Amino acid sequence: MLVPLYEAVHERLEVGPGTRLLGLGCGSGLALLTAASRGAAVTGVDTRVPERLALARERLLPESRGTRARTDPRIVDGTPRTRPPLPGNPGTTW
Repeated sequence: MLVPLYEAVHERLEVGPGTRLLGLGCGSGLALLTAASRGAAVTGVDTRVPERLALARERLLPESRGTRARTDPRIVDGTPRTRPPLPGNPGTTW
């Protein structure tokens, strides 16, 4: 149901090779998948739901992305407690 919406948005924004897309709150990665299948380099960030991140990683495997995909996607757990302390301030995280 959301795929046609994502495809229309990516078409309108001319997402394709040379596009770099950062998906904050990427969830299961469906929007990233449609962008990656158009050749965009994608990075997804989400927090606290390992199952969604796992699904996003699975969706973005090379065989799922199609032949236009040019770069390896990155899916990142953005939960603040998983980040190292900021330099110069050991009590603060990202």
